[in-house]
Amino acid sequence: MQTTITSRPARRPKKGKRPAGGILLALLVLLAAGGWAMWQQSSDPTTASDVNGYELLHDFGQVWSWTDPVLDGGAQMGQWSFRMDGQWTRGKAEWVAAALGVELASEADGLTYSGTRMNANPAYELQIWYTPTISTAVVGNAAATGSPVAAALTEDHSTEQVNAVVLLRFESGIDMQAIGDAVSGVEEEAKAQQLLYESGFAVRGTAKASDNRAASEAIVRKASAMERETYDDGHTRSVTYSTPQLHIGVDSGGARVNIQIAEVDGDANAEPEIVVGVPLITGDYRAEN
Repeated sequence: MQTTITSRPARRPKKGKRPAGGILLALLVLLAAGGWAMWQQSSDPTTASDVNGYELLHDFGQVWSWTDPVLDGGAQMGQWSFRMDGQWTRGKAEWVAAALGVELASEADGLTYSGTRMNANPAYELQIWYTPTISTAVVGNAAATGSPVAAALTEDHSTEQVNAVVLLRFESGIDMQAIGDAVSGVEEEAKAQQLLYESGFAVRGTAKASDNRAASEAIVRKASAMERETYDDGHTRSVTYSTPQLHIGVDSGGARVNIQIAEVDGDANAEPEIVVGVPLITGDYRAEN
């Protein structure tokens, strides 16, 4: 059964101070190997104004209904994260950060700018970062040789293309409607600027009776999913699937995939958990997405 989210007018977060002109908003993003690279290369960017968040919220509702019976404490006790990636102009990226109340600051390398805002109700962390659309090799060479490239990047170019990432991480215990409202609020700001972006989300949590395999199989049955790719190193088993019940997806090996499930063994530093990502899991299986 599909779980739906009632549409509510998005409440915009409190406005923050707009970044001063002439500041480069850049962050050299560490992209997860394999999965994230494939996602970025093969997925079709979403126009926020075209779908108005429908695809993302639809898929979120589906996965919530599939994970609710199998997670200890239900889907509400999972840790949900949502990510938007886009190639925007620096001016647009600055506008979104300011509209969402995120103040950006330079990091030690002089090229990286990022910012984080903590929200109290509902409890979530909103993080934004940027990187100029140049290769890390160019940046590294500039730093090593004293090339004027690094200096040039700090000039005021509001039309310069940057890779932008918006990441929301919710604490466990938040209900579905509150999460949906917060995500919609972020998408409203992207829609206001007619921005293109790729979106996805993930949830991690403890399976009932710590039985990751049973939880994974139950989700696959609910989703009527077909297995496409499998990875197993003896500690983590990750399987990528195709299901007609989700809208967001990427092309991989000639097939459309849209859900990835990882069963992670526990160790001295972490409890066993299950991670579900749409369309893929980004980042380390044992870390936040």
